[in-house]
Amino acid sequence: MSETHPSTVLQNPALAWTGTRNSLFGIFFKNLLLTIVTLGVYRFWAITNMRRYLWSNIRVAGQPLEYTGAGGELLRGFLMATLLLVLTFAGAFAIGYGIAQATGYPWMTLNLGLWIFYPVMLLLVFAAYFLGRRYLMTRTSLRGIRFGQDGSPVSYALQMFGQSLLTVFTVGFYTPWMIAARLQRTVGETRWGNVKFAFKGEGKSLFLWYLLSALCILVAVIVIVVAIIFLMASTYNNARNPIMVLANPSIFIVIVIAYFVAVLAPALVMISAVLRFTITNTTIDNDAMRFSLTASVWKVMGLVASNMLIVIFSLGLLAPIAIHRVMQFLTTHITLTGSLDLARVAQTPDESGQLSNIIGAGFNI
Repeated sequence: MSETHPSTVLQNPALAWTGTRNSLFGIFFKNLLLTIVTLGVYRFWAITNMRRYLWSNIRVAGQPLEYTGAGGELLRGFLMATLLLVLTFAGAFAIGYGIAQATGYPWMTLNLGLWIFYPVMLLLVFAAYFLGRRYLMTRTSLRGIRFGQDGSPVSYALQMFGQSLLTVFTVGFYTPWMIAARLQRTVGETRWGNVKFAFKGEGKSLFLWYLLSALCILVAVIVIVVAIIFLMASTYNNARNPIMVLANPSIFIVIVIAYFVAVLAPALVMISAVLRFTITNTTIDNDAMRFSLTASVWKVMGLVASNMLIVIFSLGLLAPIAIHRVMQFLTTHITLTGSLDLARVAQTPDESGQLSNIIGAGFNI
């Protein structure tokens, strides 16, 4: 028999973060120390400890989220996922070997194995992402009601494989539509008990941000080419040895700056744009409740950029500060408008023990 809550209407529920930097530092360094002492084995429990703390300090209308996952689940899932990857690799090359022997070209074994392995591996990566997210949802609850993820990892992997081919054929310009399709199949098929989420964003809303990220890459490439030409020309008379030209410290400074522009800047733009795109296009229970974000993409970029600098220059030791800032930012700027009758929210069958969910735990690390 399904469980239901008393008749209570959730009206414009507020989000809040109750965690502290000191508590995060305590958990972080305890996890770091035990992970080092156990040669990495404790990392599965470290992840679980951090998630439990984060979840329990996110409040929705005063009620905390709950994380029910376990470190042992992550370890078993990791071992199963590793075995699956090994079998996939071995199977691809076994098939390649069989085809090569049958056709009389044994020297083609390696090439055939790779041609089989790469597309299968890509499909597996997409399925792994889906299973990892489903594991996370089934281990998250609010007011005693579990979240869930509908859909099939196989159909998701096949769809994303097709989307990735379109992205390649369009030299990346299909990326915004691929992102929208991914969110429709993940966020759009999330549920809280029997109450379903929906995602209604379209790729065209991200296209200008994608062009901006592409422009960052183009500018960086131009800067690198011009800088190298200029440096080689300016040092040619003094150092005819190409090694001496490359030894000029100026070229390394230019490369570092260009790398930031070419890699980190586009990532910064897309992460920030996709975050806002995801939140503002998500609804609950047939639009009965809607998410919104009061911060602009530029403000999100400021948060992401400053956190990247904090983590990079502290070699990761100040990661708890970045985590705390993210939690505060999201709970401050994400708003929920509308109402939801909690009497209609019913618990759904427990799927957490399914084999696919345990494997998903391994992909969710």
